[in-house]
Amino acid sequence: MAVAAAAAAAAKVHTCRIGADPAAALTGLAARLARSYVRRTLAIPAAATVILFAGRFTAEKGVDVLAAVVWRFASRGGVLPPPLRTVAGTSGVTVDAPPSPLVLVFVGNGSQLPLLTALAAPDAATAPLVRLVPPLSDPAALAAHYAAADVLVLPSANEGIALVVYEAMAAGQLVMTTDVGGQAEVVTD
Repeated sequence: MAVAAAAAAAAKVHTCRIGADPAAALTGLAARLARSYVRRTLAIPAAATVILFAGRFTAEKGVDVLAAVVWRFASRGGVLPPPLRTVAGTSGVTVDAPPSPLVLVFVGNGSQLPLLTALAAPDAATAPLVRLVPPLSDPAALAAHYAAADVLVLPSANEGIALVVYEAMAAGQLVMTTDVGGQAEVVTD
């Protein structure tokens, strides 16, 4: 009886795929072309460090936290500090490159859109740091935005396991997320 019940229960179990197919990710030349195209389309300098947020524009997803980051970087000139390295045999540190401009690309929509729209307003001090993109329903368009970014960030206050994290990782993207819900199960490094 117990064996028959277990077999009947097992027949009801199905694997649900998450929809993030690494084979659909852009690689090689296609990724480089998509990166260049999206950056040109959004008027992002080639040398910029691009942080991507893709999702609902809500406080729960941490959009207000990212807005605070934008303001902080704007007050510091909108650039990341240059990478530093210590040269063997010297006591000093050398700078390998000029500071990198920072650009945050927000893909999506939601209740915090007015906040982001204000950050992107042409007369705002934060405008050079923000690009707004409406929701992308085409997987190829979203893949191109993953290719254009240097990192996907998801500073959620509450999350299960976000599909956007799977998609970004399937695209080979660096992911930064808060340690909430099941995110630590997915992002381990």
